[in-house]
Amino acid sequence: MYDVMDDIQKWVGAGENVILATVINTWGSSPRGVGAKMAFTPDGKITGSVSGGCIESAVFETGLDVHKSGRPRLLHFGVSDETAMEVGLACGGQIDVFVQKLDPSLFELMRENLMTGSASALLTVLQPEDSLGEQALFSEEALLASDHRKVWGKEAQALSRQAILSGEPSRTSVTVQATESQDEEIEGFIDPILPPPTLILVG
Repeated sequence: MYDVMDDIQKWVGAGENVILATVINTWGSSPRGVGAKMAFTPDGKITGSVSGGCIESAVFETGLDVHKSGRPRLLHFGVSDETAMEVGLACGGQIDVFVQKLDPSLFELMRENLMTGSASALLTVLQPEDSLGEQALFSEEALLASDHRKVWGKEAQALSRQAILSGEPSRTSVTVQATESQDEEIEGFIDPILPPPTLILVG
């Protein structure tokens, strides 16, 4: 997130809508790793990359649909897919990309954390379909914000803390409390939002 944050902040500050695309899974050889991001506005301002040029055009077009509908989309590209050949993905791998409208208030909270040197983890719901795109932001110790309709438990907090400490994003299953007496397993993507490393020179 850090590498696209300055441009996003500028666009949000100007009152523009921002669409965010994130690589949430890869198989085989892929040009960008899990967690790679591309942010853009409906009028064509772009920062970051999800594939080094292979699928950006298709992701942008999907982003325009997401902007109009307000509904996030989960995209899959692979070299055996007709869609992949059309967009030029010939790097030998497969990529899942999640495309969503950026929540300005959640972005501002992440940015404020980073500016104070604090890390966080953003958990985005991928399944079930009726909860697609709902999100929660965790620090190492607590839930900071959530638009998810169910109750996050200790497992979500533990997985988020693990992501922060490892610095590795992951697609995983998480148990949440659906009702007072019933738990539900969801699929989510946990993305650590980390401040830049500090270089210390000795001697």
